[in-house]
Amino acid sequence: MEAKENMTLLVDVPSKVREVVMDTIGYKVPDAQPLISAGLIDSLSLLRLICNLENQLGITIPGESVSPDDFECMERILETIARLTSRSDRVAESAGAPRQQSASGKNSE
Repeated sequence: MEAKENMTLLVDVPSKVREVVMDTIGYKVPDAQPLISAGLIDSLSLLRLICNLENQLGITIPGESVSPDDFECMERILETIARLTSRSDRVAESAGAPRQQSASGKNSE
């Protein structure tokens, strides 16, 4: 059952991110489509996007750890989420907390 859950998480994160982006701009875009530099997302929409990503994925995106460039396209958003969830795993591990699953669906070893 655990392998099935891991597979679901691998599929769910990109799907949920695509859904949040689509809800933010109003239509589906290719993963490499520039969002901010193309004017599809403005500063207020970026804040809404970040809040919705946090809610949908159950993560925290600390403002001091990201910049608008981290949300320029789907590819960068996914990389940013993987980086942030990997960092939170390392912090939790050093504090003795149980590991969380990263956005990629893998536990860091």
